[in-house]
Order: sequence, then structure tokens, then C-alpha cells
Amino acid sequence: MNNDDDDSYDAEASLAYNKFLVEKEKRDRPLKEAVLTEDVLRMYNFYIFDLENLEGNYIEEYGKTNNEIDLESSAWAVNDLFKTGTPLPGIDPRTGVYGPVIAAMGFTHAGHDYAEMEEYEKAIANYTKAIELNPRTIQAFLGRGILRCHLGEVKQAAFEDLTDAVDLNPLKLVERNKQGRAVLNLIDDEGIHDFRDCLAESLNARGSAFLRADLLDEALEDFDEAIKYAPNYHQLYIHRGVVNSLFGLYEESVADNTEAIRLQPDSDDAYACRAAAYVNLYKYQEALADYNKKLSISPGSAFDYINRAFCYSKLHDKEQALKDAEIAVQMDPSNEEVLRCLKRVHHELEKYEKTMRHQSNKGSD
Repeated sequence: MNNDDDDSYDAEASLAYNKFLVEKEKRDRPLKEAVLTEDVLRMYNFYIFDLENLEGNYIEEYGKTNNEIDLESSAWAVNDLFKTGTPLPGIDPRTGVYGPVIAAMGFTHAGHDYAEMEEYEKAIANYTKAIELNPRTIQAFLGRGILRCHLGEVKQAAFEDLTDAVDLNPLKLVERNKQGRAVLNLIDDEGIHDFRDCLAESLNARGSAFLRADLLDEALEDFDEAIKYAPNYHQLYIHRGVVNSLFGLYEESVADNTEAIRLQPDSDDAYACRAAAYVNLYKYQEALADYNKKLSISPGSAFDYINRAFCYSKLHDKEQALKDAEIAVQMDPSNEEVLRCLKRVHHELEKYEKTMRHQSNKGSD
């Protein structure tokens, strides 16, 4: 891109962002319902993707000291960008709008780093600052929503931050705008792919929150939609398989987890979930094969062993059933659910032995 193009593009981006700022004064959630124009989408695509290689500069230059995040220096940098227009390294200073957009990216990265360090209050503070600076920072809404779920605010996060992360995606805006199909043609294939991945990630996070909140219809709808945008993301099929099992749709759950395994053959979660669905379909041999595969991939939990023990008991393999049950209890001796499952295993074995004794006695008569 030559200098003339740069000048033209800067002016268009600045004008589009200023239009958004006008919307901000009018609405509580200003940008979600903003009219989608060609200039607006070009600006959005420009900042998110053409500047993607610069996202790390903010934290690298201003946000870290000896691998610790320094909020005071971060705040200084943001103030500097706002009031003096001093750019980050590599940013053209001619357009003042770059400041808050890039600073929001920086605070979002700081939020990610704090979250990894399990300093959740600081992470949320950084995500919140990013949203204040640029209310279209999808990853900040997504990060804050995921953390709020982790901290127990599941329903609130689903209906607030995670819904914003979904609704602010340009692909969702396009769905609601008459110019959408024409405007979408302005984005290159790489940009469309990134929008799809981002939307699938947001839908997956919100669907998972709905699942935790026992809002199964909403969860299923989100996982269905996420799969349309990211059909090769195996985790989505596992999550939808869980919801299908909770609805009693075990065949559908098997199909979902089979697809997850096709996409990710070493997915231990997919084998475990499919095994559970097979158990509910009384297909104990298939369930046993999946539990075996799951335990060959990862060490497994007490529940994996107790579940496999139950399959062995249903298949009348007393020795293996008791062996797995003993391992499960040793791994988690105080877990009441494991102990209840242990009683179930013993009951199945006793029932089978009683049946065999009865048949033997009938035969001798």
C-alpha cells in the first residue's frame, strides 16, 4: 500500500470510528446496533486484522516488567496515547483514533496474562478497561465472560458479556443488516475465516455457560450454530453430545462424539462421553472399548475406572470389575458418588451370580 493509499485509508477509518463514537453517546450498548456501513466494516476489518501483528507491542513495550504486569505503566501508556497521540512502536501517528483501539488490545492481552496467573480481579479490571476504551473489543468481552463463569456468575456472564461477544461479531451484524451480503464481499477470505473462528469461540463459551446454568435449549442452539461456523472444531461436537445425552438423545450423542473422534483421534473426552452414551444405550461392549481407549490416552479419574468396572460387571467379568472398582476407591476413597457406583457394581455382580445359581439349580432338578 503506498502513502496515498495510507492517507485515504486513515481518513476513512477515522471517519468510521467517529461515527461509532456518536453512537456511543446515544445507546447503552452503543455499537451492537450501530448501522453497518461499508466504511464501518472496512475500518473494523482494518483494525482487527491489518494491525494484528502489532497487538503484542503494547504489552511488550509498556505492560510487563520482569514478567510481571505493571498496571501503573499500562495506565500511563494509555493516558499518553489519548492525550498526546504518541503512538506505539510502528503505529502511524497521523490518526489519533489508533490510540484507544490499540490500547484496548493491550489491556485485553494484559487480562489474558493475569487470567493465566490466576489473578482474576486484575484480569477483569484489564478487560473492563479494554471495553471502556473500545466497546467493540470482542476478546475482552469473551475473556471477562469466561472469568465471570469461573467465579460463579454463570447466568449473568452468559446473558451479558458472552452475549456481547457473540452479537458484536461482524458476521452477526451482517445477518441483521440489509447491506450485509454486499458488505461481506469486501472482506478477504482470511478475514472471513477469522470472524468465523471468533464467533464459534464466543458461541462455544456462551453455550458452555448455558449448559452449566441448566439452560439446555439455549446451549444446544449455541453449539449448533458454532458448528456451522467452525465444523472442524472437535470440542463443539463433544459439548453438543453432552447436551444431547442430557436430553436423552443418546444416539445423537454417539454420533457427535464419533465426529469429534474423527476430527481429533486422541480426544480422551470424546471417548469418555461416547462411552457414557453407549452405557445408556445398553451397548456395554462398545462402552468398554471406549473406556479402554480413553484410559490408554490419559491416566483417567476414579470415575473412568468405576464406569469401566460397571461395564465389566454388565459383561459378567467379575475379576476385572472388582479390580477397576478397587482402583477407583483407592484414587478417591471419600467420594460419595464413587462409593454409590461401587455398590452398583457389586449389585450387578451379585445379581448375575444369583441368576447363574438359580439356573444351575434348575438344571440339576
